[in-house]
Parts: sequence; C-alpha cells; structure tokens
Amino acid sequence: MYNIEHLAEVGLPRPDPDWDRDTFLTYARKLTKTDGQRTIRWGASDQILSRTSVWPWLWGAGADLVDETNKKFLLAEPEAIDALQWVADLHHVHGVVGGNFGQQTRSISMDYPGSLPFITGVEWPFEWDVILPPAGPVAQVGTWKANAMAISSSTSHVDEAWMFLQFLLGPNSLGHELYMDNRRMAPQTRDQRLWSKFSTPGRSPASLRDITLLYAEKSRPLPKLVQWATIVEGTVTNALNQVKSGRLSAAAAIEQIRPAVEALLANEP
Repeated sequence: MYNIEHLAEVGLPRPDPDWDRDTFLTYARKLTKTDGQRTIRWGASDQILSRTSVWPWLWGAGADLVDETNKKFLLAEPEAIDALQWVADLHHVHGVVGGNFGQQTRSISMDYPGSLPFITGVEWPFEWDVILPPAGPVAQVGTWKANAMAISSSTSHVDEAWMFLQFLLGPNSLGHELYMDNRRMAPQTRDQRLWSKFSTPGRSPASLRDITLLYAEKSRPLPKLVQWATIVEGTVTNALNQVKSGRLSAAAAIEQIRPAVEALLANEP
C-alpha cells in the first residue's frame, strides 16, 4: 500500500507494477521526512522481515528457505543472506523504515487485506492505492496464500459435502457472493460485479482488482512443511528478529539456527 498524497508531496509518480527493490529504496529515501532532529515520517514499513513478509525479498533474490524436497536448508546460502541483510539495512543503514501507515507516519506499507479500511470500517483520511512487492535481482515474486477447504476422507456424506463446497466456492454461486458481501476473501474470478461487492468502485484503492489479479500471476505458495510451526514460527522467526533488531548480522543469525533447522528437516516427511 502507498500514500498517494505523500508521493505527490515529494514529486514521485505512482510506482510502476514492475518496479524493483532499488526503486523501492529510492522511494523510501525520498518519502522519509525529518524535522531536523528526528524522523517524523518513514518511507516504508518496518514489518518486512517477518515470517509472513520476508518471502518476496527472498524469492526475488533467487533464494528460499528449503529446496523442493524439504530436506535441504537454503537460508544460509549467499543469495539468501544477501537478501535478508539488504532488508535489515533499510533500518540499520538507510533509516527509512518505521511509523504507522494509517496515522500517516509511514508512506509505504505491507499487510493483509484484513487490515484495510473497507474491511475494518475505519477509514483513512487520505488517498492511497496498492502495488506489487518490488522485484529482486532475479525475479518479482509474491506470496500466494489461501485458506483451503476440503472434504474429510472419513465422511459418509461425500456427495452432500461436495454440493456444499460448490455452494461456498463456485464462481457463480450464492455462497461465493456471500463471501464477497462479507469481504471474507477477494473474488476468485475477474468478474467486475463481484469485485464491486468486495471493494466499492471509485474509492481507494483504485487499483485493487488489477493489482490483485496481476499479483496472482507473479506469486507462489509458502513451503509446505509439516513442521512449519517449529521450523518457521519457532526457529526462523527468532533469527529474523535478531537481524531486524540489529543484534546480529543476517549471516550470524542464520548460522546460529542452521544446525537446529537441519536436524528438523532430517525428520520432515
């Protein structure tokens, strides 16, 4: 998300969907504002080195957490370390991340749609829009995430369960429209009528439909780890917090957790 009014104030155009991380840094630097003694507006979010937001930075650099077999730990590879340190340096070297988007002390932010005004009902008193995460040195890749629904293999009502799933998720079904009316998820089709239910036309963000559909073409799912909670939430997140805080470099923090993660991956199915 980006604050259009802040961009206009410093003479920046709206970012192109194909922007890269160097352009992102240029924007963040120009948008960061001080009063001569302290920072009163940061260019970008400081929530970009977490288990939910680190992936575009890694994938864009050609890096990943694990290989396709879920057995080899890749976060200690040079391209991963470089990507993590580049993000950490936004704070520790460039001083451009922090603040609060809704309070206009931050100009570019990252979050799930659940925090946006048309979901929360708390309007932001400024014009804003959405954009893709910037490309890294190798690619522009976002995170594809969904809340899956399935039919239990033990059910004795397969036909009824399938009918219910079709009601909930079928593109032209009443259930799908109920999801849109309640803004539980973005539309699963390009149908403008459904997008109008999800986000009121003529109000911010103007580019939501186009950017979301483009994002779907440039994104991938998270690693499918059975031990996700232990590996990512319990171990990798601790390392990311150390890097974000500046207590450790990316190389030192990842090396610190590498033996533990490799031991866990040895038992990954």
